[in-house]
Amino acid sequence: MKRIVCSRDSTWYALGMIQTLLILSVLILLSACGGDGNGDGQTDGPANYSGQIEGVTATGACTFEDNRNVGGLLRMSCEIQSGAFTYLFNAEMVNPTVGFADMTELPTGNRIRIQVEWTEANYPPSGFTMTLNPFGPGPTVYQFARV
Repeated sequence: MKRIVCSRDSTWYALGMIQTLLILSVLILLSACGGDGNGDGQTDGPANYSGQIEGVTATGACTFEDNRNVGGLLRMSCEIQSGAFTYLFNAEMVNPTVGFADMTELPTGNRIRIQVEWTEANYPPSGFTMTLNPFGPGPTVYQFARV
């Protein structure tokens, strides 16, 4: 009877292959676990919006992520820009139509607190209102409509 001898190199190789297959299986499973629209991490968008900020036409590209069924919130991430400015925000919706965020101006990095209010509870909404400094002083309101 012939004896099979395993060297350390072949054992480590086999363990490495098993580990690689396990990692690939987990990655495939994770990539298949979202996107069914059931509030478990689905990302929708971008949805495009247009509005006026201080008389300048601005366009917004927004995405929406629904994490409500996995203990999270609905999020709205937008990049609003014109030839004169670029703003970024990631709002967490505290109820079906209202959310809050810190909006960042690029390239300066200046931040301002905003409130985002959707025109309806569906997402992506047909429009939204963005209120700068919602708790004062001097809140300023801008409206955006989906294009």
